[in-house]
Amino acid sequence: MKRISFITIFVTSFLVSLSIAAKETTTDNLPCQSTTATIDELNLSDEQKLSKYAALIDTHMMEVVKDSNAVLCAYQQNFLLYRTTDRDHEITKVYEASNFLQTFVATDDNVNIYTGTILRVVQAYLKLKEFDNASGLINKIQPYFSTSDMNDLNKYSFQMATGQVYIMAGKYKDGMTSLLLALKLLQNSTDISDSDRSKKLVQVNEGIGNTYLELRDYTNAIKHYKKHDTVYNLHNIALAQLELSEWEQAFVSATLASKKAEQEDNTLIWANSNVLIARAKHQLGQTDEAIEIIKEPIAILKEGKHATSTIEALALLAEFHIQLGQWDEAEMVMLEANQLSNSSKTDIMLYENFFKTNFLIEEKKNNYKEALEFYKQMLKVKEDKFELLQQQISQRLMLDYELEIAQETMLRLEQENKLTSIMLQNKESKNQLLISIIVGTSAVLLLLIYVYLRERRTKLKMSHLALTDHLTNCPNRRHSLIQADGMMRSSNKNKDSMIVAILDVDNFKVVNDTYGHDIGDIVLQNLSSIIKGVLRESDVIGRYGGEEFILLLPNADEQEITRIFSRIQIALQNHVCEYNAEQIAMPLSVSMGAVIVTDIPDNVEEQENSLLLDKIIKQADEKAYEAKGGGKDQLRCVKVSLSN
Repeated sequence: MKRISFITIFVTSFLVSLSIAAKETTTDNLPCQSTTATIDELNLSDEQKLSKYAALIDTHMMEVVKDSNAVLCAYQQNFLLYRTTDRDHEITKVYEASNFLQTFVATDDNVNIYTGTILRVVQAYLKLKEFDNASGLINKIQPYFSTSDMNDLNKYSFQMATGQVYIMAGKYKDGMTSLLLALKLLQNSTDISDSDRSKKLVQVNEGIGNTYLELRDYTNAIKHYKKHDTVYNLHNIALAQLELSEWEQAFVSATLASKKAEQEDNTLIWANSNVLIARAKHQLGQTDEAIEIIKEPIAILKEGKHATSTIEALALLAEFHIQLGQWDEAEMVMLEANQLSNSSKTDIMLYENFFKTNFLIEEKKNNYKEALEFYKQMLKVKEDKFELLQQQISQRLMLDYELEIAQETMLRLEQENKLTSIMLQNKESKNQLLISIIVGTSAVLLLLIYVYLRERRTKLKMSHLALTDHLTNCPNRRHSLIQADGMMRSSNKNKDSMIVAILDVDNFKVVNDTYGHDIGDIVLQNLSSIIKGVLRESDVIGRYGGEEFILLLPNADEQEITRIFSRIQIALQNHVCEYNAEQIAMPLSVSMGAVIVTDIPDNVEEQENSLLLDKIIKQADEKAYEAKGGGKDQLRCVKVSLSN
């Protein structure tokens, strides 16, 4: 079974924009009209046109004095024909075989033709997800955009491609800056026709929306998607609304996307949109309808050999059956999903829901060994997802901060320009000039102090957020591991024992399915408060991921962890959840696995200490799962001596 690291829909949706961006516009081929006029394209097929332009390239290359402009135009037209037939690999193949294109040095006379041709190759590399090759070509032509008089269409294409490369590399701030420059260029250009401007505004706003979607800033993503009523935007709006738990709105948006996709005969977007409709129906309590809705999209995705999307949709269908207690149907669906995963010739993306559904089915069949394997894989995906979420929160804050700083910098520059104007206007009066300088300098100084203090406060806030779980305000997984490492080193010196425990909420999925994720979040907040209330001052609680918490107890024994678990049990038996001024009686239970570590050796190297800690946490996690398998609401302990 294959599983690759957690990524999002972002790459696919961004590259969809590329396929549109690469199409010919009404003005970007004007310099080559004299070359294209030499070939009568009327009544010729695409293959015949390609042969004609390939022959034209060969003819010009054999000339003693080459017409470089004609060769570049022939290549550009050749690449356009390949692009319109979705043969991007042919574009890169031709480029890599052309010594002329790879060694060409442009002049003022042909710099726009040359960069336009190379940008078509860049777009092909991006479409093929060969980001290193795309980045190399961007770096190659970048000097021309600094020193030459480029046309606005080439500047736009360059900024779009640069933004996409930055974003694929995780450099969101630089990527967003390039996209905003492309947007500003479109708004201010007098060279681009209104029809081209409208098409490209769709592309750049789609790119900005996709960037916010990647960073899980769903509100800003929706804001940019709503600027243009395209089928892709409607689909992504529905996706973002599902992530925001806006089930009704997501159903409406996905339905609009489905209808528009049907009108445009776009079967892939139609299938994906109907999967979203089924998800929304399920969340709205209409699971029977969701099952009927999702069946046809699955058939279309299978026929199109979209393995990842098919497996994800099958896992959703199995989840729907489980919700209705239809375990046999769910097992049959997941059998197909597992077979598809195992038979796939390429790495595919398997989501948390895939492993979770397999785990529930195997647990229902009392196949605890197989259930444990799926449970471990589910935890790994959840951990990857949780870690990525923390990084994305930091990236989003940094992006918001940088954009805000850029606006403040523009404001400061405007104030400095006004100050300069005042100084020039009042040059005759030395006293007035002096007053203006003092006032202006003071204003700039105050603004600089404000920016510095704001930057310092933002950095402190970001540092705190990077180490804290935003929901429970506990240390997050990374911070907990740092504290555990320090606690082990301290125990080394003091010859103390320590306890590492993993606590998992029993039947938490039932809470979410019955009451909704909002109440599920409140339950996790209440639980963290209860645990903090029974721990000693020296003890540490951290959110390890999902409904799992990690407890670190220095200088503690089995009696101490038993006392803590007993107090948590008592508190949870009387647990009440307050939501919308309503008191909901909600008794809960937890399963805990604890490792009592003794004889911690001295002078352990950092890498060895990290490996020991990783093994201890895994053993605690296994004990927690053992407690669940033994009937839940239990504590399972094991003593481990590190003397050997």
